[in-house]
This record gives sequence, structure tokens and C-alpha cells, in this order.
Amino acid sequence: MTVTTSPIVRARAVAPGRLVQVRSGDLPEPPPGLSPDAEIIGMKTIRHGKGFISHYLVPLDGQLGAPQDLMLIGVDTDTPMRPADLRLDLIAVDGTTAECGHVLENAAGRFLKVREAYKDAFSLAYVEITAGDIRRRQDRGITAVYAWAVVGVGDAPKATPAPAPKREVPVAVRETKAAVQAIRAMTLRDVEGAAELLAARDLPVGKDGERRLAEALTSPLSLCLVAEVDDAIAGAAVAHYDGFHVHLSMIAVDARLDRHGIGRALVEALAEAGLARGALGLLADAGLGSVPFLAATGFRLNDGLRLRRDV
Repeated sequence: MTVTTSPIVRARAVAPGRLVQVRSGDLPEPPPGLSPDAEIIGMKTIRHGKGFISHYLVPLDGQLGAPQDLMLIGVDTDTPMRPADLRLDLIAVDGTTAECGHVLENAAGRFLKVREAYKDAFSLAYVEITAGDIRRRQDRGITAVYAWAVVGVGDAPKATPAPAPKREVPVAVRETKAAVQAIRAMTLRDVEGAAELLAARDLPVGKDGERRLAEALTSPLSLCLVAEVDDAIAGAAVAHYDGFHVHLSMIAVDARLDRHGIGRALVEALAEAGLARGALGLLADAGLGSVPFLAATGFRLNDGLRLRRDV
């Protein structure tokens, strides 16, 4: 297997579900028995909590044990990671009982079943292998179970490919073709490209979108971000902090890079920035078409109804 990697970035800038290489010595608690320079291949995952986001690594290359011993490893938001052009190759197995280390499929998606240290015992966690978020209690309604192998994006399957999910909306194993180089604050140099990207996705930037973005950047409350892929702007988020919440006004990703985790990475970066400022949470202006994406990134409907009046 040939491993092609991208430049090193911080964990907070890596899309959940992305396969990465992490140096053992860079982990908050380096695994015993491994050289600090040992490279671990794993999946970057996250868990949403009330007012916080936790980041994890699921080691997948066998250096820390067999698949049945898979364990979540907590990482810091600044832990260096190197995104890799790798994916999980799923191989169907008989039965509908998933052991630790198996990928199980149910109506909610495909989940890698792993262990998690909890106080003096262990609990089970379930990593959705496309979105990369951690959930609990997914053992009901299993329709298929898979073993897996880590392969290069361009490699042929090692065995009979897993059948497509029997759902109206198929869930594909993530092929990591787009490496997010950085999620960073938008600057005046980014305004033209960001405005074009927002307008291309039919977002209401107006005829003078560049001027409006430039003005927004002058505010100390601005939280406008861009995502870079191959030294170009691949995503943009327009947001601000009002002293209570981070308000996400607009978010867009280059249409050629949809479903590569770039939008999710922008939302996670906004959450981290809001947490650093003491925000109570994130609020979003959403059209009906963006609700599924926002729900997948942790947003939920609240009890209120946000109204708008044009000027």
C-alpha cells in the first residue's frame, strides 16, 4: 500500500472521518511500547457535547492491537496530523452481530464499533465512518456487518466489495481526495475569492458582496473563516460573535469538493473559536436546503423562530 500524505495540520483543521498519520510522540499520552517517531495511521473523529467538542483518533494500522482491541485515543485540538489518501475497504461477513472492531450497518449509517476508557472500566462507542462523529448504542437494527482493511484511495479492493447500503440515501465510504491544508481567519486578500464562492452557491451576498465582506472583517466580533485546499479557497464561513452566541450567516464549499468534510471542518473551527470566546453556542441562518447539513454538524431546532425584515 502506497501512502500519499498532505502537509501537517492541526487536529482541529482535519475533517472528521479523515484518515491521517500521527506521530506517536505528538499524542497527549504517547502509547507505551512505541517509539516517539512511530507513525500511527488512524481516523480522526469527534464527539459533540454541551458547549464543547472533543477530538479523538481511532488507530487502524494494528500497532496498538488487533481490530477487536480498537480504542479511542483523545487528542488535543493542536495535535499535529498529516491527512493521508487512504480509505476503509469494507468486506462483508456473515451474520448481524457486530463485535468490537467490526463495522456495522443500520438505518442511521455505517459505524465502526470501538472501545472507550471510562473511569476504571470500558464502554463502547460507535464512529460513523463517513461523518466521523461518535455516537452510542447503535447495535439495534443491524442489517449488515463488515470486516475492513486500510487501503490507498486508488488501490483495488482486497476482497469482494461491500454491497451498497439498502437505503434511499446511500452512505459511501469516504474517499479522501481533498486535503484541507488550513482553516484560518479570512483576510482582505481572501475577500474576492470568498465572495465569488458564496455567490456561486446562490447565497445572498448582494452585488457589493466584496465590500460587505471587507467591512465585516474590520469588526472585532468577526469570525469569518476560509478553508484552503491546494493553496486555493475551497470553503468560506461568514459569522460573528455577539457576546452570547456565534451567529453563522453563510457557509459555502466549492461545488467540486462537496461531501469531503470541508463544510464540517469550518463549523468545527467556528465552534472552537466560539468556545475560546466563551460563547453559549452557535446559531445559524438556514434555508430548508441547508438544514440536513447543519443537523449533521450538531445544530438542532430550538423553541424559537428567527424572523427577518428587509431594510
